[in-house]
Parts: sequence; structure tokens; C-alpha cells
Amino acid sequence: MARPRKNDNALSVRKEIRMHPDELNLFTAKAKRAGLSVSEFLRRAGKNVEIKAPPSGADLEEVRALNKIGININQAVRKLNSMNKLDPSFAASLARLNAYLDKAEGI
Repeated sequence: MARPRKNDNALSVRKEIRMHPDELNLFTAKAKRAGLSVSEFLRRAGKNVEIKAPPSGADLEEVRALNKIGININQAVRKLNSMNKLDPSFAASLARLNAYLDKAEGI
């Protein structure tokens, strides 16, 4: 069997940098908040890539709930498009959802 090829994208180059211990503590804290290693944090920062903290558990639950709502709306709209009519109760529900989303954007 042939020897597997090396991954050309592998991080194989090492570079030692000097910094003040306070700077290392700062980078370590920021990397931890972002859920990254210090190396990955510094690579992204050096490329000017936006570094965001991962969403909290509460945020993930809200995203999941909104995703379920979006799926239901998509299914309802497909059904309505196939029937060529809009039920008044559905229009009212869309208005309530719109108001909720407008309120959520202001938070």
C-alpha cells in the first residue's frame, strides 16, 4: 500500500515570538473567551479576521426556536402558494411574528 500524502495545508512552520507576560495573559484570556487556542487566535488576529465569542447556551436555544418557527412558516407559505390564497389568521400570525422580530432587533 502506498504511503499517504502529507497535507499541504498542515501547520508545520513554528515561529517563536517575544511578548510581555501581561500581553500573553491578555491574548490567552481573549482566546479562551472566543473558544480558540492562543495560536489560532493570533493567526486570525494577524489576518484581520473578525473573532467572535461563541454564542451562549441561551442564544443557541433562541436560534433553535427561531429556526423551528422559520421552518413552519416556510411550510405554510409553500402550502398557501400552492392554493393561491392567504388565510386571515395566518396573516395575523405573520404580523405578530414581525412585531416580535422588530422588538428582538432593538435588544
